Amino acid sequence: MKPIKTKVTPDQIMALEKLMEQLVDFKPTAISNKVVKSVLEDVADKIHVRYRKIIKSADLFNAKKTIGLELKYHEAASMHTFIQMSLPNIPKEEKAYNDLFKLSNDLHQKLI
Repeated sequence: MKPIKTKVTPDQIMALEKLMEQLVDFKPTAISNKVVKSVLEDVADKIHVRYRKIIKSADLFNAKKTIGLELKYHEAASMHTFIQMSLPNIPKEEKAYNDLFKLSNDLHQKLI
């Protein structure tokens, strides 16, 4: 399968980094959720590299700049699932909610 290519904003990377930090506290019981966690542990490294690059550069406040993110199909599917599971726990008023919601929709469109 072709990799899933998407463009993310620095704000979306920041929201993803914060979400990936919560992966440590995620204690799955179902096999499907254990698979999601296992896959996302590798994806978290990709996100962290992008996050560190943004922090080191002065592009933190450049909302128009997008960053290419290439994920394998199972990585994109796992990220979409984890975002969907996490969204109800984020207040809708927070910017992170909108950033993750938009990313989730983008991933969903590319997965189908």
